[in-house]
Amino acid sequence: MSDNQAEPSVDLPRLTFQGRDPLRFPGMIRALQAPDEHWSETCLTEPFVEASVGRRRMVMVTDPPVVTEVLLNRQGQYPRSRLHDRILGSSFGDTLLQGEEMDWPEWRQAFLSPIHGTNELTTIDRVTMACAHALSEWHEGPVDLFRTARHLTMQALWRAFFCDQEQAQHSDPLLVEAAEAMDRLAYAPLRDQIECLRPLSARAVEIRAEDFGEPYRMLNTALLFLHAGHDNVTATLTWALWLLAKHPDIQDRVRQEWAEGPGPSDPARDLRSCPLTSAVIHETLRLYPPIPQILRDVTIDLPVGDQVLGKDFTAVLGIYAMHRNRRLWDRPDAFRPDRFMGKDLSAHRRLWLPFGAGPRGCVGTSFAFMVLSRAIGHVVSGYQLSPNPGHDLTCWIDFALRPHGRAPIRVAPRRDFARS
Repeated sequence: MSDNQAEPSVDLPRLTFQGRDPLRFPGMIRALQAPDEHWSETCLTEPFVEASVGRRRMVMVTDPPVVTEVLLNRQGQYPRSRLHDRILGSSFGDTLLQGEEMDWPEWRQAFLSPIHGTNELTTIDRVTMACAHALSEWHEGPVDLFRTARHLTMQALWRAFFCDQEQAQHSDPLLVEAAEAMDRLAYAPLRDQIECLRPLSARAVEIRAEDFGEPYRMLNTALLFLHAGHDNVTATLTWALWLLAKHPDIQDRVRQEWAEGPGPSDPARDLRSCPLTSAVIHETLRLYPPIPQILRDVTIDLPVGDQVLGKDFTAVLGIYAMHRNRRLWDRPDAFRPDRFMGKDLSAHRRLWLPFGAGPRGCVGTSFAFMVLSRAIGHVVSGYQLSPNPGHDLTCWIDFALRPHGRAPIRVAPRRDFARS
């Protein structure tokens, strides 16, 4: 386009929350933290909505082709937002997550080597041990679901990635201490949560010293890995079990699915033989994606149909808003796992992005699905779940999307279930 030619532009609707416009800090932060309370219908119906935050133009994007284009781009035209780097940098320091694109393939291979380097039986055994440890505290009555999910997930992550065969048989006291501290700081600022994980991260780097160089950078990366690796799965498991408690018919179907074949401790059972469990996980992640929005700086004009969004703005890739968009999903606020049954998931590929996509997509997706499926299998096989009257979960977003609330369900041990 020549310098004297006018740039074609898109006239976007303004982003408003409960009728308030313009949107500015700190009101934007409060609104984004509780979307189910503050978001207006515009956020869930329009493919693009615009806001000004300070002097920076921001556009929330929920149009699937555009979101996918931005995430999959490898030419550096949509780099991570400077705001994103400031958030991560202030909390985690210098990490490999902030490196150049070329760092990623080597980093992913190195960090995932323990899970891929051991056979599947060993990995599933370790996840089973984590489930047994976390569920041993359950008795009939209300349970603090978020706390249980955190302990289970941290145990699974630690035993799978940082323990040898002997160490995996036991619960590390340092890990238990870190999990308790994280539970006390569940809704505290990110920096405070990171600080309580530093001793455990130092132990992780010591254990994995032969795999990595640059100890300072790896310490910060271990912090990020331990925090994001357990926090996202913790939240998803909490949401999934809460949703099953609220939908006993689906809970019974999942229980029957696990009863009709090898149990959740058996390595012969994989997610392909549990299509309903897989669908429950997919639907939970659609409703409550752990990464609710991704920030990218747009350095080139962004085509939108036959028009163009002028460059030099921050794109808020609204994963949560896209997953709830009325144009894209039938009854988007309803828990309907069957929408993911009997269909090729590629049909949802551009509509369902809970872990992002492209070269910087989540590195632990396979492990997350393993933990989630086995944990759900263990829980529904051993317990009947029901809502706890007067206690509920609400949606809260800071850097990630988390459930807010304690003891949202009641459990009753199933008398016909023999624990191994």
